[in-house]
Amino acid sequence: MGRILYSDTPLDELRRSCNDNPVSGSMLQTNVLRRTKGGMINCGDYSIALLAFVVLLLLCSCSKSEQDEPLALSSDLNVLWIGTSIPEGCSYPDYSCRSIGANCINKSIGASFLCVYDIGEKGIEYAGLSLTETIREKEKKYGKFVKENLLSTGRMKRFIDSSYETAVLPYAQWADVIVIDHGYNDDISLYKLYGAKNSIDDTDEQWQSMDRSNYIGAFNYLVAEIRKVNPEVQIVVGGYFQNTCTLGHAVRGKYVQHVTEDLCRHYKLPILDVWNYVDIPDGYKPHSENYLDSINGIYKTDYTKWLPNERGEIPYFQIFCPDKVHPFSDPTGTSDKILNAVVSELFKKRLLEAGVKPSHNGEDF
Repeated sequence: MGRILYSDTPLDELRRSCNDNPVSGSMLQTNVLRRTKGGMINCGDYSIALLAFVVLLLLCSCSKSEQDEPLALSSDLNVLWIGTSIPEGCSYPDYSCRSIGANCINKSIGASFLCVYDIGEKGIEYAGLSLTETIREKEKKYGKFVKENLLSTGRMKRFIDSSYETAVLPYAQWADVIVIDHGYNDDISLYKLYGAKNSIDDTDEQWQSMDRSNYIGAFNYLVAEIRKVNPEVQIVVGGYFQNTCTLGHAVRGKYVQHVTEDLCRHYKLPILDVWNYVDIPDGYKPHSENYLDSINGIYKTDYTKWLPNERGEIPYFQIFCPDKVHPFSDPTGTSDKILNAVVSELFKKRLLEAGVKPSHNGEDF
């Protein structure tokens, strides 16, 4: 599949097109989109490069015979989606499931991560948000801080709720599909794994490890725990939405890409390679020095510039994520709708390729 890019179109027209037309399987605006084999987004002075992304990948890449005789997924699938604040706040998990008639339960938790980290690495307020830490481990590790009034009981409950024993296993037995949409908040581990390489070979001993301080070991552990409960469940690995940005923390994207590709290759799992279809250029959007003031005035938001250049222009990344992290922070809703279109089409395609069928005997979550 090639990337689908928006043509040069004024900002207000792109926004209006996205907001006036619900993103669905029938939304292919051929007058706005053009397909290329690759390359960066071509933007005019008054367009948003970040909107130059896909809207319907598969419709443009299918052969005629595939379109004439479409494959169908069962509408009786149960999908459990787990991840960070990005899938927690974005609508693409629910949208992707509804687009195929599946039942969705989204147990993504903001600021959570896959690995187990030391308090010195994440701090008292966040270290307990590990998905692979057990309830007993959390109680032993953080209970003393509650007694010392260094951690609230509410925060401790959130730690407990973020354990796989709470957020995953109770639902795993009924799930046909579990999407693991993590990586962004595991930058500490990913920098260590991929700081000097782009891939980890299948013969590496890390694939046999259950060391949860290591992202691959934590993933191995989580998959093993899930399969104890439901050996037939189809695991899908969610992917981050960009891999090109080099400014600030946006550089995490390429590390999430590396580990997602390695996990899916090693385990032969379906991959939601979203970064291949949401092409956010690196660097700064020309003439964007007043963009945040504009949306703040219209939508009553209070976003501030992140790493502006000497001309006051902001990175392309911040146009897609005004709060510097979350696509759903775009008050126009356009970034969220772009991800809905991309992820839903990839999700359907990958499940079809995997031949997923219901295995829960007709019982919903």
